[in-house]
Amino acid sequence: MVLDSFIPRFVDMKIQRVYTVHIRYEQLEALMKIILSNNEKIPFYEQLEIQIRNNILDGRLKKESKLPSIRSFARELGISVVTVKRAYDNLESEGYIHTVGGKGSYVAGQGLARLKEKKIQLAEEQLQLVLNEMQKLGVTKQSLLLTISLLWEEGE
Repeated sequence: MVLDSFIPRFVDMKIQRVYTVHIRYEQLEALMKIILSNNEKIPFYEQLEIQIRNNILDGRLKKESKLPSIRSFARELGISVVTVKRAYDNLESEGYIHTVGGKGSYVAGQGLARLKEKKIQLAEEQLQLVLNEMQKLGVTKQSLLLTISLLWEEGE
């Protein structure tokens, strides 16, 4: 009997890792859901960076919330310490977090104005993508402005 005949010829290499990490801060518990996917073309450090940034911008991670240590986060997510460190370093260089030697990394105490400006910038980037698509579809500026006006009034 040949064992090779029992080995599947095609192996599905699409593995997706989904993790939920609980972070405690000041007697409260914040839930930060982290989803790392091998199916994405984006490297793990970027996926992690994007999701932590979104948790900060959405207010799920509050000012001065302590982030998991690099080692424990890497262990919980099943990824390299270097991957988590790179994500943390990038977030720190962008001003989202700060690191205190020997104590860990914390959400930076950004002012509300800075957070609001960042959210507006992200919304403008999304709006630009929609506008580009509308132009490709041949929607006129006048028609688009009318649609925006109607949608704005519905939201009030």
